[in-house]
Amino acid sequence: MNHPFLKIAFVCGLALLFLQDALAARRSLRVDFESWNDGLELGSENCPGSSPEDPDVTWRGIVFSGSASTEFNVDAYCQEANQKGLEFEDPFEYLSDESTPFDEPGLAALIGPNDDIDLSKRVTAIRYTYLDEDRFSDDPLPQGFQWAFYQFPDNFTIVALYGDIDNSLIIPVIHDQNGTIWSEAEDGFDGEYFCFDENTFIGTWDGEPDDGSPLSYCEFILKELIFTGGFEVAGGYGAYPP
Repeated sequence: MNHPFLKIAFVCGLALLFLQDALAARRSLRVDFESWNDGLELGSENCPGSSPEDPDVTWRGIVFSGSASTEFNVDAYCQEANQKGLEFEDPFEYLSDESTPFDEPGLAALIGPNDDIDLSKRVTAIRYTYLDEDRFSDDPLPQGFQWAFYQFPDNFTIVALYGDIDNSLIIPVIHDQNGTIWSEAEDGFDGEYFCFDENTFIGTWDGEPDDGSPLSYCEFILKELIFTGGFEVAGGYGAYPP
């Protein structure tokens, strides 16, 4: 099976190394209605796993909680990314394309052009936003958090956390029926992405192909994808036991 969006040029890997400091950091809120569609009401059919009264997202039996307070449900909604938000033909496009945040070139490179004629082979994404003020408020500016789910072929998912994580009311936790998978309080957070093979957590990714540190299961897979070009080249997830 061929995935053109994952065939990453080696020069892109070099570019990511130059931006190491920018990648390994917390990422701010995204309020974007160009490359992401209009905000939809939480609890609706198009915002699965959510409720307008609850600041949690339930995805495949896993709960992504940003806060125990409903203060961030003042303006809460979900958005699906449109094609403009998920196509990166040029590995260096993020340098000039305003739709691509400067602090996520690794994710942009991994997604690539995302233009396979077979829609099942394209990356899709949905983002859940929780704010304590209206999204367009200037005074005061809204604070809050966001969970974004980037769904790749073969049920591989990268989850991103954005927002004002230093706010004392924002205490991100990921858990399931068996207990805590990750928590900011216990594990810390510096902008890492959370990786899932179907509904199994397989580690975090800092947005870089390889920074010389021991690789998590997720990072091992992504390193193979970035430098060899494809899920099938990496041997499939089962080829590398966690």
